[in-house]
Amino acid sequence: MSAKTCQEWLNWHKSSFSGSGQDDCIEIAEAPGGKVRLRESDFPDTTLAVPPTTLRALFTYARNQHQGPLS
Repeated sequence: MSAKTCQEWLNWHKSSFSGSGQDDCIEIAEAPGGKVRLRESDFPDTTLAVPPTTLRALFTYARNQHQGPLS
């Protein structure tokens, strides 16, 4: 039996803004140690690990910079 990689045992969630395609979405997972992992479904072996506060700051910045409803 082979060892699972981090990407295999995390519980990944697809963004609700990703649409119906399986290959064009951003996925997010909570990782051990309090980090949040992000990945692009086209490249699932490449992940970005950040503290939740950093991700929250990014979302806040993006929301404040966006003019009009998100779609």
